[in-house]
Amino acid sequence: MVAKLMQAEAAPLANFDKKAAALQSRMAALGKVSAAVGAFQGALTSINSSSTFSALSAASSNRDVLGASAGGDAVAGKYKINVSQLASAQSLSTAGRASMSSTIGVAAPTTLTFQFGSVSGGNFGFAGATLPASVAMSGISNGSLSINGTAITTSSSTRSAAQLAEAINAKSDTT
Repeated sequence: MVAKLMQAEAAPLANFDKKAAALQSRMAALGKVSAAVGAFQGALTSINSSSTFSALSAASSNRDVLGASAGGDAVAGKYKINVSQLASAQSLSTAGRASMSSTIGVAAPTTLTFQFGSVSGGNFGFAGATLPASVAMSGISNGSLSINGTAITTSSSTRSAAQLAEAINAKSDTT
């Protein structure tokens, strides 16, 4: 009988222990959730400012001296440009040629390179149907002509604008 009486009085204590264990388990789970929320909040700190999503721009204090622009991967900040030397205009020229038929280059193959931009509203080509008389009489010297990096092979038999055009058009990179 004493054993049953002790067992009856211990039952509420056992229920209390079960409830305490369940509450401690819940408290541990809430602690984990709280830590995860704190980590998430820390990650959001970098995007807390509206400037994070704003496109950057660049400006020069003297646009006559320096133009500035900001690309998509620009880093925000202030930048100082120090000019150590100003650029100066320069041009090079030769003394000229004695005549249209005088040799260009000194006894070695010579490459002439022409760089053309785009033409709008018309055609680009030679004025007239033939090359100048001095070239038409002697032909174009053996060598190569390069147009936008593509070599055009010519020979002394190339005497007209049409023949030169054929040599140029034979190269698929120039048409």
